[in-house]
Formats: sequence, C-alpha cells, structure tokens
Amino acid sequence: STFTVAIHQKIKKNYHTYYFNPGKVGLETSIKWDLPEGFEASPIKWPTPIESTMSDYTIWGYEDEVLLLVDIKTPKAFPENKDFIELKGKVIYMCCYKTCHPGSQKVSLTLPINLRPQKNKWTTAFQKVRDEQPLKDLNWKFKCTQKESQYLVELVYLGDQNVPAFDYLKLFTDKRMIDSNVQPILHQEKNKISLTYQVEKYLGERPKTLDGRLIFKNKENSKSILFSTPILQNF
Repeated sequence: STFTVAIHQKIKKNYHTYYFNPGKVGLETSIKWDLPEGFEASPIKWPTPIESTMSDYTIWGYEDEVLLLVDIKTPKAFPENKDFIELKGKVIYMCCYKTCHPGSQKVSLTLPINLRPQKNKWTTAFQKVRDEQPLKDLNWKFKCTQKESQYLVELVYLGDQNVPAFDYLKLFTDKRMIDSNVQPILHQEKNKISLTYQVEKYLGERPKTLDGRLIFKNKENSKSILFSTPILQNF
C-alpha cells in the first residue's frame, strides 16, 4: 500500500524557499532518501507556489509555512519481528530574502506498523496540498507560439459562456522557460485570454512543449489546471 509523509518548512518572515521550477534564480528543495529495504518514495507533490522576491528578482516559491508531500510505497511484506519502521533522509534547500542561505538537514521519522489509517492534526493540511495538485480541465484549450524571444500563450475557453471573471491568473511552467522577472502582457477577448511572456534568457536546450499548471481564481473557486501543449514556431 501507500502512505504519505511531508517535508514541513516553517520559514522566517520575509524569507522564502523554492518551487521545483524556481524561476529566474534559486534552488528547489529536494530530499535524498535512506529507506528500509523494499520501500519506495515518489517525487515531491508540490503545493501551488507564489511569486516572491530575491533581491531584484521575482521568483517562484513559498513563504511562511509549506508542506511538500511524498508518497511512500511499502513492500509486499514488512520486515519480520518489527513493530516500527524508520524513514531517514537528507533535505537540501535554499532559503533567501536579500541574501541566500543554502542548507541541508538530516531528518528521520519512526512510524508504527499499523494497517489502520488514522486521522491526526495533519490530515486537513495534507488534504489541502492534495487538492492543489493540477488536473486537466476540458473547458480550456492551450496553444503556445514562439516568436523570437517571446512566447504567446493562448487560453481558449470552451464553455458555453465567455471566460469566467477572475481575480488571479498565473501560469507556472515545469521547466525554466519563461522569465519570472518579467510580468506577462495580458489580453482578454470573449472566449480567449492571451499571455505574452519573455523567453528565459538562460534556457539552455529548447523544450518542444510548454508544461505546467495554470492557477485560476475567482470569488467562487480556485483551480489548478494541468496543461501541456506543443510550442509552435513563428519566425
């Protein structure tokens, strides 16, 4: 079966840690696991990031407090004659404000071998992160066109009415592709939103698709929408 643990970060005021795509600068939080034989850890499930500031740069990360979830898959048989298992790891992180402070910390967690899931004080917080995981939304169609140093991202709304009113709209890419330090130019029509982004200067190899999550919020709800679309060229 599978159970879930979390890296819990309580972050000093004005400071931040980083999303797995930190944006212009930064280093994502990671963990190197030392697990009992037969146990396997999933990649981190990341909560919705926010924009924060590192010196003169706008970056993507987390402030105040954050839970980074990890699913642990158990082996078919637990170790014999044991009532507990111990999970160990080394968390590597970068915490920044006007200056950056890289660090690492050894962590461990001892858990009883218990086949009955139990609620505790973390249940609600864990579920909030699960609810923030991006999902496909068939009401939206994505298109991305690159022209020289810009990406034009078009969000076409396929619902029966026009694009719903929104208070917040932010696109976070999985890879360092758009310049997080340059705010996009937004243009809205009846059933379409167009966003013009600056291509990240230090991109390296050019990806063929634009992947990530779109955060769409209004008074009624908040959605984290999964997207993946080919990058068309227009030179």
